[in-house]
Amino acid sequence: MVGDQVLGQETTTGRLSYQPIVAVFHNPPSQTLRIDLGDESIVATGIHRFWKAGRGWTMARELKPGDTVRTLAGLSTVRSVESDQVQPVFNLQVAEGRTFFVGRTGTLVHDNSLIEAVTDPFDAAPELESVVRKD
Repeated sequence: MVGDQVLGQETTTGRLSYQPIVAVFHNPPSQTLRIDLGDESIVATGIHRFWKAGRGWTMARELKPGDTVRTLAGLSTVRSVESDQVQPVFNLQVAEGRTFFVGRTGTLVHDNSLIEAVTDPFDAAPELESVVRKD
């Protein structure tokens, strides 16, 4: 997987770009949460960060029904957050931007690097024409 590219989004401009994966982290089994977004569920640890509209990076354990998270198509509403099983967990680190989309609907999450505060977030749906590929 290192060297593969993932689609991410710059959180102040909304610019989309493909970024190479620079590291994959295999972590021991941990308690996970199942976040139901209606069209799909995403399984993550409680400390994995999702982009919550109007707030920015938010740990999965802090998400609540009714919250909206950024997706490739715009926003998706959290329907429920339930405890799931203990299982091995993985995380990625990308070269630039520190974000990537996960799942079929493309939910924006943060990689395994330090979180930087975003004072002026871009919460509009991205323009697909603005995707930049790094080869």
